[in-house]
Amino acid sequence: MSLTADDRIKRTNISAGNTGPHSCDFPLLDKNEVTVKVVESDGTVNSYTVDVDYTVGSVPGATPTITFLDGDDVPAGVLVLQGNEDIDQTYTGADTNATREASRDKIVKMIQQVNEKVSRALKFAEENPN
Repeated sequence: MSLTADDRIKRTNISAGNTGPHSCDFPLLDKNEVTVKVVESDGTVNSYTVDVDYTVGSVPGATPTITFLDGDDVPAGVLVLQGNEDIDQTYTGADTNATREASRDKIVKMIQQVNEKVSRALKFAEENPN
């Protein structure tokens, strides 16, 4: 199963001081794979830092949770949890021996193509300076 960018965003209305836990609803392998923000009604965006402002529980796992460390820092608004885009490749399919072997085969083929091009390059005889 492949996840799109829309599958890796969750928006939830929260009240001021609501520390959670808040369900992430998409899988994470590492606590740094999620961006946490709260958008207030006036449009102010508050960004938070993992292990400073919030913790991530149940990682790795299919349903991790976000818990804020200090309720005084949490305004009322919309909690936005977004999986980092550069991590999406992790969830595009099973990491099997077959996919690893296919990747290795592709790398070997690329190396062979470069070697073939280099072998066709012009070569000059070495000159003896003596």
